[in-house]
Amino acid sequence: MIVTHTNVKINRFPFVTLMLIVINCCVFLKTYTLEINAVQAQRDQIESIWNTESSNNGFVTNTSGDQQGNAMEKYEQFYHDYGFSIPDLTERKHYYALVTHIFVHGGLMHLAGNMIMLWGFGVAVEEAFGSLKFAFFYMLCGFMAALAQGFMDLSCDIPSVGASGAIAGVMGAFFVLYGASAVCYWMLTLGFRVFFVPVPAPIFAMMWIGSQVLYLQLDTSFGSVGSDGGGVA
Repeated sequence: MIVTHTNVKINRFPFVTLMLIVINCCVFLKTYTLEINAVQAQRDQIESIWNTESSNNGFVTNTSGDQQGNAMEKYEQFYHDYGFSIPDLTERKHYYALVTHIFVHGGLMHLAGNMIMLWGFGVAVEEAFGSLKFAFFYMLCGFMAALAQGFMDLSCDIPSVGASGAIAGVMGAFFVLYGASAVCYWMLTLGFRVFFVPVPAPIFAMMWIGSQVLYLQLDTSFGSVGSDGGGVA
């Protein structure tokens, strides 16, 4: 359920919204580079094992394995350092993770979906709040969402990442500010064609909340919520 824009008239340049999108994309490039290095190290290890077994009668060196381990460790450590979890907060005192987790995403689709929604609603909310108040509000929503999710399972040590909590807060502000008169343009893909369907804001709000409840129920049914799951804010 992705909204690309609304019917709200925009008079100011959405500086903060654009800046947030740029920062999120830059952080994703960092995580993507770490992931590529880990994948490449794994491929190098496989090739090294194959070549060594072929030429040395089964004798295998550990150099490539060490390289793979280091690359994968850096990739995973990035999420543990900058993602948020209650145990990590209390044991390692990573208070900055309450902020940094908002800018870290688990994949390209995770990033793209959040950034499109941020643009769709953020521009209108920044128009109403002003840039500085909008920036503060956005970070506060992400901060509170992280704590809310973390306290649902205090023992879960899987780092939570993503701007979904902050964007949900921005969506809520949009519905309160503009009410029943606002229209969201929902991007709907059918085959190779893309349609932009106008949906009244209150109806979209109910649809979105329903989708989140359904998603939570499905996750619970498959055992992916709590200490055995997590990862996406």
